[in-house]
Parts: sequence; C-alpha cells; structure tokens
Amino acid sequence: MLDQDSLDLLFDSIKRFLQERYGFADYQRISDSELGWSQEMWQEFVSMGWLGLTVPEEDGGLGATAAQCLDLFEHAGGALVLEPLLPTLLIAGEVVRTVRHATTRKMLANGVIGGDVRMSLVPRQVEAVCTCSVIANGDGFHLKGRFPAVLGGANATHFVVSAQLGDEFAMFLVPKANTGVEVEPVRLIDGRWGATLNIDSIMEAEALLPIDARGGQRLEDLVAAGCVAEAAGVLKRALNTSIEYLKLRKQFGQPLSSLQVVQHAMAEVYVVSEQMRSLVKAVSEGLEGPDSTYLVSAAKAYLGIAGYRAVEKCIQFHGGMGITEEYPIGHYYKRLLVLGAACGSASGHLQRMAFRIRSETR
Repeated sequence: MLDQDSLDLLFDSIKRFLQERYGFADYQRISDSELGWSQEMWQEFVSMGWLGLTVPEEDGGLGATAAQCLDLFEHAGGALVLEPLLPTLLIAGEVVRTVRHATTRKMLANGVIGGDVRMSLVPRQVEAVCTCSVIANGDGFHLKGRFPAVLGGANATHFVVSAQLGDEFAMFLVPKANTGVEVEPVRLIDGRWGATLNIDSIMEAEALLPIDARGGQRLEDLVAAGCVAEAAGVLKRALNTSIEYLKLRKQFGQPLSSLQVVQHAMAEVYVVSEQMRSLVKAVSEGLEGPDSTYLVSAAKAYLGIAGYRAVEKCIQFHGGMGITEEYPIGHYYKRLLVLGAACGSASGHLQRMAFRIRSETR
C-alpha cells in the first residue's frame, strides 16, 4: 500500500496536471465532442498510473484504498473531468479483490490499469429493492432487468449488477459485450453520458461475485463518497470563480465585492464549502469503520441541500451570465445536481439515517 507521503506527491502532480491540461476550455471542447469524453486524456491518465491506484499490489496496481483516493476526486470535480474516473477507480479495486478465477482476475486488473476496462456500478433501485431477477441456468445464470440512469454506463465495459438469487442478495460482473446486454446512452444534465441498461443475458458461473448484501452496500457507499468528494471540489471552484467575478464587476463605481450583503452571502457559501470538505475528511477517516454508511448518508444529504443552495447563490450574483453555456458557473451547478442525485438523493439518505437512529433507540 502507498504511504501517505507518496500519495501526497501523486495528488500534487494530479492537481498540477488538471490545472494545466484540463481548464474550462478543455472541458467545453471534450463535452462538445461526439464521445463526450476524451480517449486521449484517458490514455494520459493511464500513462501517469492513475487507473491502477486501487488495484491490489499483487495484481500490478498501487494498492491504495478508496478512502485514500477521495482527494483525487475532489481535484477531478473542480476541473469538471468528464472521463469515468469515479466509477472505474472506486469499483475496480473492490471487484478485482473478490474475483476468484485467476485468469479473469489478471485480465480485469491489467485491463483497468491499461484503461481498457471501465466499470460502472448499477445501484439498487427504489428503497434498495433489486429489480434484476436471476434464475439458475445449468452451470450459469439467466439475468434479466432494466436499470435507468447508470452513471458512467455509456462508456463502461463491465457492469456490477445487484440481483435477487432466491432469497439471497447477489452481485454479478456483467460484460457489456455479452449477448443480451443493451446499453442506451443518455446525456446527463452536466454533459456526461450515462445509460439505461437492459439485461436479458445468460451468464457464466464465474460472473457471480462473492459479495453479500453488506458488501453491495459498501460499493454503493464508495461511489456515494466519491460523489461527495467531487462535489466538494466543484463547490470550492464555484466559490473561487464567484469571488473573482465579484472583485471585477463594478456597480456605481465600486466592485460588487465591497457590498456588505454580497460579502455575507459569499461568507455563507464559504462556510458550506468548508463544511463539505470537512465531511469528505470525516468520510475518508471513517469509510472502513462501522459508521461508514451513516457518515456517507450525512455527507450526501448535506450535498443535496446546502450544496445546491450555495451554488444557486453563486449563480444569482452572476446575473444572466450565470446561466450561459459559455461561463463555467452554470456548469458547476449542473455537475452538482448529478452528483447529488447519484446513489441516492438527499431525502433518501435522510430516511436511511432516520431508520438507523430509530432502530438504535428501540
């Protein structure tokens, strides 16, 4: 496993790379392309070793934990990175660790590190009920289900899917290339491509992952934690962009930043931004502990309530410019909306927290 000093050096290099090579103009150019993400940029990530971060060391990766990678997602969020870093990095390491078949494990690990394998988690649906049915079929399984709005689904090569196997929870690794797997690309509001996934496919026995319900919940929590980290980076960038604008924009001969009401509003946004970063730190420190699900839900709920309001204030102070495609502040808001909805809304996470509190007080 990488020590913290080595990780800090790596994340500093990632931050510099994104500042120099992934500015807002680069984001616009990539977003307007046919794919909606850059294969050239993805190969840059490969060459710098980013994609092997969470792959176990014995499989050729760097062996970092998901919690250690949250700083990377904060930087990626601030740059509005369109490439599928979040689902691939957070899911791949966990999946590779669980695969029992040596040949498949080696193929997946090498594919992730080389950028050829991109994974996406298909989260459990309404009220955590699996909507994918599975029936034993000889030595394999017959999977059937439909899943809307899969984050990173349009450019994924493999899907990690929850299903109900009799009375038991089960997870399957479903290759996109399998017969009976259909991917309908869906353009999300933030410019990225998600997908509606339709599965009616016969899977080999080795597709069943040794992951129980608790492990499935952990995978969803990892992606949700990554969303919160990205959101912290987005909010920080939105705040800095707004402050720069308010210093330059003048009214009656004075910069808007000199007005007390504006200063108070920006102070509130700053507080929310710092609280978001504190929540990311708390999630990072507690992600391997017994309260990980509770911490993730608290952070996700805060993102979907206070985070939204903070960026709305930033847009308000930009006036009409704030909703134009040519200016970044509106794009930050759209990214925040997607991150807030992925892996459960604020209300859903508040309900999950309330359920846990009630169960503990009985």
